[in-house]
Amino acid sequence: MKKVVRSVLLALAASAMLGGTCWAEVPTPTMGVEISYPILDLQNDKVQEKINLDIFKRANRANTAVGRRIEAGDIISTTLATKVSYQDENFLSLRTHEYFYLQFAAHPISWEYGQIYRLSDGKSLSLEELAKEPEFSQHADRYTLRSVIRAIERDYGDLLYSRVVKLEEIPKDIYLDENKHIHVIVQTYVLAPYATGTIDVDLDKE
Repeated sequence: MKKVVRSVLLALAASAMLGGTCWAEVPTPTMGVEISYPILDLQNDKVQEKINLDIFKRANRANTAVGRRIEAGDIISTTLATKVSYQDENFLSLRTHEYFYLQFAAHPISWEYGQIYRLSDGKSLSLEELAKEPEFSQHADRYTLRSVIRAIERDYGDLLYSRVVKLEEIPKDIYLDENKHIHVIVQTYVLAPYATGTIDVDLDKE
């Protein structure tokens, strides 16, 4: 894993010299594995360090897990790609797509992840916490568990296991799109069959 750490340090150095967002390609065990993510250059150094570390940890966990499978003899094709979906002076949002295929499996599987950070302190916010922020509090009724369920039923209907959605809590994966709309992600198989794929609902959809 020393090579992984070294590549990140080099990418961070490049970011400090050039400014803006750059990309790090994590060295991986085989040609069938591709991991990419942004190295952020933010005004607040502590916040920058915290979020970059969060991004790196996710990439490193994936790299380690796949490495173990390959050492065990599995032939794998996998991708983990993290990108910035939205950024302004107050918030930064990340989206991560993960794809995994094991040779001879019936089909591949993929996951989508999302996070929204408050840039004043680098805190990763839940939907409940985001709804209390001044920029979103005026529409707080859109960001409740009940509203999430209604949005899923509205957008996915007959594609679900049941038209009556049963969720006990708000999914943790959320992100902001380019229009600063809040999205909630539900992973494949949780509420619908494989063919439906990942559920992604826009809570600010009119």
